[in-house]
Amino acid sequence: MSFVYAFKSENSIYMIGDTKVTIDDTKGGKPFEGMRRLIEEYGILKTIILHDEIALGFASDNLKHVNCALKSILNNTLPLEDIINILVKSSRENDDASEYILAYKNQNIYLIKNGIVEERENCYVGSHDIFEELQKRRNNRPISPNIVLPIIRSLIKDEIIDNRVGGFCTELEYNVIKQKYQYTETFDSLVTKERYIPSGATLPIVDNAEDGGFTYITSPFEIEGTNQFLAIQILQNKKTYTYIPQPDTLPCNCDFNYLFLPFDISGRV
Repeated sequence: MSFVYAFKSENSIYMIGDTKVTIDDTKGGKPFEGMRRLIEEYGILKTIILHDEIALGFASDNLKHVNCALKSILNNTLPLEDIINILVKSSRENDDASEYILAYKNQNIYLIKNGIVEERENCYVGSHDIFEELQKRRNNRPISPNIVLPIIRSLIKDEIIDNRVGGFCTELEYNVIKQKYQYTETFDSLVTKERYIPSGATLPIVDNAEDGGFTYITSPFEIEGTNQFLAIQILQNKKTYTYIPQPDTLPCNCDFNYLFLPFDISGRV
């Protein structure tokens, strides 16, 4: 399960999502064994900049099908209509739930589910429980970055409403001045261990490493002039990962080689 939300606001389009993945070998494909630990610990990127004008978000219970769709998209230079057709086919032929959001410039948001395309001002894919809680906390206030994004960050980080959604929180937006999509630089914290807070006890604002807490920075990252990727720097262990497809380094029979997987670039940046 996942949660990705996209919306129009202030002459731009924003997209936010989680990275958590639960791998089911029986239906979702088998990752290359050397990648399993990284995927389970750092997840995968579900908010993807395909190129300057197009961004993609997805939620799926079968990552093998998403991998096939990304392979068709990334291996070719395609117009928007062809990309939509690939995603429609993927959402229709998949026995498990695969849902997509496609954003074009600051103009269009397309929701693609069950082989149907709908143009929306805002939409989500993935957890309905997270969406319902978002609506509840928004309380009829405007759908704007200052209101919506902090709520979704909290819902992803807490993993209380739906524990299938979690991990890092990744965000992108269309920069009207530069006329391209960009990842948003953020600073946040995450707790990876369950904990019990006794009634009346003080809730810590920042967790330490012993409690499974760490802080991280997300930032844009470009590789040799190619499309913009996302880098996540974990401050406590001084590790930096970027999320990139790895068709040339993973075995050709790997079911995940076109997903945007965590790749260790520590010491290179």
